[in-house]
Amino acid sequence: MRFFFLESIDLDIIPEEKKQLRTSGNDEALYDVLLNEFKALPARKKVNYDEYVVVNVAPSIVPQYLPSFRIFSYNATDMGENIEQKKGKKKRSKKPPKRKHGHRRGDGGNKTHLCRKPEYQNSWKCHLDEPWNSDEDSPSRTNSLWSPLGYAQYNMPNLDDANKTHKPRYELEYVTFPLERLRPSEDSGAEAFEYPLPPRFLPQELLDASVTKSKYAPYKMEDLTIPSWVRLAQQVADDNRVKLRKKFKKYMFAGAW
Repeated sequence: MRFFFLESIDLDIIPEEKKQLRTSGNDEALYDVLLNEFKALPARKKVNYDEYVVVNVAPSIVPQYLPSFRIFSYNATDMGENIEQKKGKKKRSKKPPKRKHGHRRGDGGNKTHLCRKPEYQNSWKCHLDEPWNSDEDSPSRTNSLWSPLGYAQYNMPNLDDANKTHKPRYELEYVTFPLERLRPSEDSGAEAFEYPLPPRFLPQELLDASVTKSKYAPYKMEDLTIPSWVRLAQQVADDNRVKLRKKFKKYMFAGAW
């Protein structure tokens, strides 16, 4: 798992000599950058979710070194009702937030002046004409129609050996869901339960209602909305959450750590 946040300041042009955030180096340096960014997030009650966009870096199925894939689950409930409600809503634009950026990227320069320089004038940042947009009712902010609910990540360790007669083997790495979302409880019936992931693709321990902890479910995310990602980042940044941080680092580098 690897993710990071974009904020409105990331749309500004920061001259090279003013940049303070290290964005290159080895894997350990990248991990340190992400951890420092997570630690710089505001306290939960002070977070303004209008300021954040989540960027997920998913593993690829193409390379031969630990090719992986993900199975996502989305909120598809009350489809017709949700579509009708959103038809009458107008898109809202918000000005970039005035708060001082917690992540040490450096101070933005004068965009009008910088965009006249050859090194910047063809960059995508010099062609942004609209302000930073945010909608608290969007599926990325509030669990509603089309919101991503979670995913399971698998790797295929024997892809080199797969062919027309030998199908590739896949192994579950982790799920983002809490355990109770993956199977019906011991008191409820399985007939009415809506599985977020096909049970045949999950190990038996994730389907056993008596299991309360699993190495496959370290994150326990309610959904994949922006507030949930911010909450996970804050948990990873907590120095007391040693096991969670270790899992995050392991899955960040496909088990290489």
